[in-house]
Amino acid sequence: MSSHWKKILFGIFAIFIFFISPYFYCLLPNTYSLAHADSTSDLQSSIDAKNAQIEQLQKEINQYNTQVNAMGVQANTLQNTLKTLDLTAKELTTNITLTESKIGRVNLLISQLSTGISTTTTEISLNKKSLAEMVLQNYQTESQSTLENFFKYTTFSELWNAVEQTHQFQIQIRNKANDLTILKTNLTTTKNTREDEKSQLSQLEQNLSDQQKIVIENTQEKAALLVQTKDQEANYKKILTDKQAQEASYEKDLFDYESQLKLITSANQIPTPRRSTLSWPLDTVYITQLFGVTNASARLYVSGSHNGVDFRATIGTPVKAALAGVVVGTGNTDLEAGCYSFGRWVMIKHAGGLSTIYAHLSLIKAAVGQNVSTGEVIGLSGYSGYVNPPGPRGAHLHLGVYATAGVEIKQFVNSRGCKQVIVPIADIKAYLDPMLYLPSYQ
Repeated sequence: MSSHWKKILFGIFAIFIFFISPYFYCLLPNTYSLAHADSTSDLQSSIDAKNAQIEQLQKEINQYNTQVNAMGVQANTLQNTLKTLDLTAKELTTNITLTESKIGRVNLLISQLSTGISTTTTEISLNKKSLAEMVLQNYQTESQSTLENFFKYTTFSELWNAVEQTHQFQIQIRNKANDLTILKTNLTTTKNTREDEKSQLSQLEQNLSDQQKIVIENTQEKAALLVQTKDQEANYKKILTDKQAQEASYEKDLFDYESQLKLITSANQIPTPRRSTLSWPLDTVYITQLFGVTNASARLYVSGSHNGVDFRATIGTPVKAALAGVVVGTGNTDLEAGCYSFGRWVMIKHAGGLSTIYAHLSLIKAAVGQNVSTGEVIGLSGYSGYVNPPGPRGAHLHLGVYATAGVEIKQFVNSRGCKQVIVPIADIKAYLDPMLYLPSYQ
């Protein structure tokens, strides 16, 4: 065989090797491909198991939630309150288990993504090598002159076949380059997804920490109630009566003081009502009391008017900023014994002359001076402060809206029972109906 034909056969063999090289790794004694398949299958099975567990836990939480809501309409007795505390404790504990399961699932998803990244990286490496060799050989072929190529072959048919082969070879180079681009795009997408999962994992771990704090507080609440009442219904009723009297005293002090304030001096200081200026502060919206004169306000407030909107929210529900702004105040009126008011609260100042307050929280997750975005979690709902009925049965979110020009955050020294606490105090004209700024409520 002449050296000329040896070169051609060698070239064909080389091309064959180039073409199969990306797949050669997978055709080696099935150890890698089988091990990879087994690993992927095991991961997916574990993820499916976690998903089933999460679904079951969510059903249990919904059942507890339904029972707690049902307890809220029953007679206000010590035994009902204790039962609600127990149900709430079970719901919170199940929530912790749910969060732990979600953390486990995210970790499995991250492992699955990492495996995909490793596989894709290997494929990219093999494709790069194959493409480089193809390009090099194509360059060597094209570097020869047309005359040289013409005299290499003894017949026109041989020349034509070589030209067609070169053309097909170039098409395959282009296809290989496209495959490489797709692989790189998929790799970038997978990496971004993994980063998103890691971010979610961090948030879930924070949620777990928050839920554990609330469980501790719920346990302490029950222990304190048993100590105060000595498990006697009569003692419980007396405590309720005292709380109601102290709350009414605080409401009267606040109403008398705010009625004398003249912070709003012009109608221009009150923002023009516009629907959807604010977003809902909860993912699930169920309003239990509106702003202004309502049946409950006439019974519960000295002024006869409710100064915000109340939403049903079981303990631990994420509370979100209704609009971007800066946190101008936080506080806890429960720090002073006998002060029955907002409990834990957060106040945000927004652009356009509006301020909002979120009260009766179980946990504050925002700090004074912090810039928050619309929808950012600033606390968890609860039943701190004065709620009716008391305890977890009265858990809800109070959302108040103010004209910023007419509200101050200060120590309420004029109060008989809340002299030491810091609270928002507003000109009566500064209280705004939140429903005029929130989306339409169906």
